[in-house]
Amino acid sequence: MKGANVSDTVDKNVNEASEDAAELTRDAEGKIVPAVEGEPSEAEIQAEAARIAEERYAKVKGRITDEAKKASDNPLSAAALDWRILKPNVQTFSVILYAVAAGFLTFTTGNPYFGFVAGFLLGTLYVGYPFAISGKYDTPALFDSMKLSARSIVAGRYLFIVLLCIAVALSAAVFSYIGMYFSTAAEQFPMVMTWRGPIGLLLVLIAVFMSVTMIQLAFYFVLGYEKARYVGLLPLVVAAALLGGLYLIAGGDDLFGGLGIVFSYLRDNTWVIGAAWGSYLAIALLSYLISLTSYKKQLKPAK
Repeated sequence: MKGANVSDTVDKNVNEASEDAAELTRDAEGKIVPAVEGEPSEAEIQAEAARIAEERYAKVKGRITDEAKKASDNPLSAAALDWRILKPNVQTFSVILYAVAAGFLTFTTGNPYFGFVAGFLLGTLYVGYPFAISGKYDTPALFDSMKLSARSIVAGRYLFIVLLCIAVALSAAVFSYIGMYFSTAAEQFPMVMTWRGPIGLLLVLIAVFMSVTMIQLAFYFVLGYEKARYVGLLPLVVAAALLGGLYLIAGGDDLFGGLGIVFSYLRDNTWVIGAAWGSYLAIALLSYLISLTSYKKQLKPAK
């Protein structure tokens, strides 16, 4: 298992470092010279660093194991498990920063959609964290050894990510509205909050970015975090494409002109909102089935 390989590698490095600690170090020019008595050699420093890394790995692995023991074999419990494992990596400062970004960008531009998209993209950066943790600490094998089924783990991961996206979307929308409320620039962009206009566009944007997130999840499950980590840039690519699309819609004029055209279209074609969310549900289901199949295959060698 991956965890064992990491531990073996660390042990090997520590042993080799200890054997090579012939009380040697390097001088200012990088030449190897005998270590001054009482001062640690370079090899000893490396050995100490390896020991600390091993202890940190064992501590985190132990915490994850303890959390997994509390979980039941159902998606809701698995989603809660993902949150408990991820929680120590969620920094309060980062969360505040993402929220402020949404409000500040809206405040400076007077456009709530720029603020919303910025806040949403920053908040969903956490989507890849559970997979990074899974890859580093080999949680699939750990969960399997505790009789947590693949269906529960995969469904729980999807449930956790969906709830995360909803929380981030709502927070980004609220802070964008706050930023718009205090912005003098908002006078350039009058907002008529109707289901058939700006709010309709907001719902479409949420559906689009949640669809992108579902695609990301399939890549993470199939390829693993290390191979699929660059798929985390996908939402940024989509956001850039949407901005470019607004310019094209406006005939190369400006973003506000493009938004106005989109609003008019949504007022006359509310079915677009339903189509966007219907597409999201289809993509989410397909993504889940692909991920579940891949996860089950990954568990077979461990049994």
